Amino acid sequence: GAGAAPMDTDGGAGAIAAASAADYDNADLNEAALAAHAANQAAAGVEAVAAVAADAAAVAATAAAVDMMLSSTEAELATMAEVDAGLGAGAASVSMTGAGAGAGAGAGNGVGTAAGGAAAAAAVVPLPIVSPSFLTEAVANTARLIDSMLPTEECNRAFVEAGGIKLLLLLHTLPLLPPTFSSSSACHALSVTLRSLAGAHPTPLAKQVRASLSAALETALAKAKAASKHWHKYATDAAIKESAAAAVAAAAATAT
Repeated sequence: GAGAAPMDTDGGAGAIAAASAADYDNADLNEAALAAHAANQAAAGVEAVAAVAADAAAVAATAAAVDMMLSSTEAELATMAEVDAGLGAGAASVSMTGAGAGAGAGAGNGVGTAAGGAAAAAAVVPLPIVSPSFLTEAVANTARLIDSMLPTEECNRAFVEAGGIKLLLLLHTLPLLPPTFSSSSACHALSVTLRSLAGAHPTPLAKQVRASLSAALETALAKAKAASKHWHKYATDAAIKESAAAAVAAAAATAT
């Protein structure tokens, strides 16, 4: 019979060697891919950390801006209070000066005249440091500035937590505001700003508005109670007749 065909040992060994080389190449490729993936993950992590740091810096800058704005508003309110107190003291000084001038004129002429005292008082009446129109515009500008910052959630929350609602309500009670302030565009701008806070912070806004209204009502009632103790001096028929007689006498004195 025919003998068995000899095995091609050289070809088999070559195939095995080629397969082994291919496996090594694939292993190298896998290691390179893993290294590239790890590098990409590390780079992404670094970018994420940088983004978080940038957000934190932005929040800190916003909080600092809010603190600065609140400090400026508090300083303006303190200045307005000092101005109001100064004007009150100035009016009292003017009254005393006018009375002294009238008495001096009376001593020199033998007759004290109210006209001389009034003229002296008018000559030294101090002018207001801040006009009502300027104060109204300042309130409007403040309200618009704050309203432009409130759409940012972080700024909105920081403003409320720092007591900004109370300061906004105090703007309604500034001295020297004109009698028509409630119907002015400045008051409307202030109302719009408070309305912007109502959506995100209804509870703090409602509590602060209630507290402010209660304080204003208590002050008004105390003043009305104090005035009512002297009301009988002005509401009786005798007081009215006395006032009319004094007016007639004053008119006669002016005519002569």
